[in-house]
Amino acid sequence: MKKLNDMPWWAYIGLTGIRSRDAAIQQLIVLLMVSFVIVVASAVSGNYLAGLVFLLPVWQWTAMKWADKHSAWPSQNI
Repeated sequence: MKKLNDMPWWAYIGLTGIRSRDAAIQQLIVLLMVSFVIVVASAVSGNYLAGLVFLLPVWQWTAMKWADKHSAWPSQNI
């Protein structure tokens, strides 16, 4: 995704390398699955700090919502 003039740094970093909303949704699903496994594994091992990885899907979701609200997704020519 290209950085827009009014795009905050956290939204830009959260969407770096993503070209479309569909790709962002796919990445969000993978992040949710991986973070769930890591959170469960960290709870079992007692390393609760590793459980903070659940913040990654939250960050991705927030960046996607910002892009939706500001029409930042590139238009698809059909």
